[in-house]
Amino acid sequence: MRPLKLLLIFLVVAANPVAAAQLEDGADAFQKGDYRTALRLWRTLAEQGDPDAQFNLGHMYHIGLGVPQDHQQAVFWDRQSAERGNGAAQFNVGIIYYTGQGVDQDYVQSFMWFDLAAIKGDADAVRHRDRVAAKLTPRQIAEAQRLGADPYYHRRLPLDELSAHAMQAGAVESRIAGAHA
Repeated sequence: MRPLKLLLIFLVVAANPVAAAQLEDGADAFQKGDYRTALRLWRTLAEQGDPDAQFNLGHMYHIGLGVPQDHQQAVFWDRQSAERGNGAAQFNVGIIYYTGQGVDQDYVQSFMWFDLAAIKGDADAVRHRDRVAAKLTPRQIAEAQRLGADPYYHRRLPLDELSAHAMQAGAVESRIAGAHA
């Protein structure tokens, strides 16, 4: 199960020991089916800006575990996490905009989020980004890449990711533009 696997990976790389312990306690509760406890632990961290906790809340709201299923809440938490550089959340937000679940369907936004996740090495994001690209004009692709590289649009993304995105944007645009020629 992809979301659970990603959740466990995030627990391993958490930098703050207190937050890491709270994330781990939430994961233990989640795996035992104690969604109320997981929600309580993760919500506190999520409201403090922890991208892993935000991702976890987005997952809970998306599938309705411990909370009523609420796609708008899922979008809110996934987007918060994605804006802080969480690659799995970026992938999820790409899916959300592709399907229009909880938001208006928007292939430009979908491409942008898949592209950001792809930069982190997510092979699924690369495949999804390229599928979305087939639905876009070269101008729309350029707009998605501009939005993804704009530090004001993504003011919370790490600078090294923005630099990597800007360097890769030209290569991706050339490859995709060639496919539309």
